[in-house]
Amino acid sequence: MDQACQDHREMKNISLFLLFVAYFLVGNDVQAQLRSGVIQYERRINLLKRYPEMKMMFERKGGSTIKTDLFSLYFTDSSAYFLPAFDVPQERGMGWFTTTNSFEDNLRTQKRLMKLDVLGNFVYVEDSIQCIPWKLTDNKRKIAGYDCRKAIWQKDDSTRIYAWYTEAVNPTCGPDGISGLPGAILGLATEDGSLVYFAQSVDGKTIDLDNITPLFKRKKAQSLTEFRTFVADMIKQNERMKGIVRNLLWY
Repeated sequence: MDQACQDHREMKNISLFLLFVAYFLVGNDVQAQLRSGVIQYERRINLLKRYPEMKMMFERKGGSTIKTDLFSLYFTDSSAYFLPAFDVPQERGMGWFTTTNSFEDNLRTQKRLMKLDVLGNFVYVEDSIQCIPWKLTDNKRKIAGYDCRKAIWQKDDSTRIYAWYTEAVNPTCGPDGISGLPGAILGLATEDGSLVYFAQSVDGKTIDLDNITPLFKRKKAQSLTEFRTFVADMIKQNERMKGIVRNLLWY
């Protein structure tokens, strides 16, 4: 075999090797997209911003008006479960101003079961997963080691919600029942900073749903329309509760 032919064969082998490496890396990148795992979130609530009408009461009580809680979001290809990271004691007083809601989403049927914390008592609500009209932007940031893209939801004339999502985590899921983006939401915040969720970690692993679904206890649930009627009646009975109950849900 002459030298030119040998050189050609060696170059061909090198090219095939490089193509194999490129294919391997791309294949690994696709496989690395998480389709099952758990996201740990920290939630920070600024009570003064969240309930400005109760500023005088907070000042009389003293102490910190920043409340921090931890939550977990378990996800698979077909389900997403958002719940407190540990059993939360039902405390009175300042504890009534923050919620420990849980959500069970069936991503195939687009049905949702909500376990809502209403002044220390849990109410079960079953409805469809809400469709949120997000506006995607080109702004990016890194959260929990993942590149995220910013989206905006103009909820109403005075309320704007920001979300940062990553397509590296496949299911469309997020904290506190907020979803509808091309990937998992790792950051969520109101424009005024009164309520902020940020992922602290993302762990890809197989989820044992048998250990999670019993936490919802499958009690009889009302519809979202019935729940809104219930909330409206609460406000009629006690106008002072308006600030608390209006923040039970994002929508």
